[in-house]
Amino acid sequence: MELVGVRVEVPANTPVVVLREEEGRHRLLPILIGSPEASAIHAALEGIVPPRPLTHDLFVDVLATVHTEVRSIVITEVREHTFFAELHLLTGGTEVTVSSRPSDAIAIAVRTVPRLPRRHQPRGLQRLTRFTVSARTFARRVLDLRASPP
Repeated sequence: MELVGVRVEVPANTPVVVLREEEGRHRLLPILIGSPEASAIHAALEGIVPPRPLTHDLFVDVLATVHTEVRSIVITEVREHTFFAELHLLTGGTEVTVSSRPSDAIAIAVRTVPRLPRRHQPRGLQRLTRFTVSARTFARRVLDLRASPP
């Protein structure tokens, strides 16, 4: 999947990160996120550099200091209205997987390699086959994911 960007859902003013399939039907996957993570993702996408490192910048600096690179991020599943993700790292020739919130994984990824592969494992996406994006209805549909047939 590719990162489309960060948007604000109206009327609740809820930040949303939007991902899109790169192949196939190019379905969209909106994920509700917090305001700090939305700001962090937006700032990185716009090339805004804070005077002092923020949390995600610090994490990326620590990874670089210990010679670890972000290989990919994976949105792994949706469980009880919550998205789960993993950071796939390479350190000392060893691959390491770290559990993460999707918003944090994306905020870290956009600070590393600009064309970092962003993937979504099929089991999560299969649950979203009837999912369409509408500024007025996506929040309700995210809440209805649990009730949707697999």
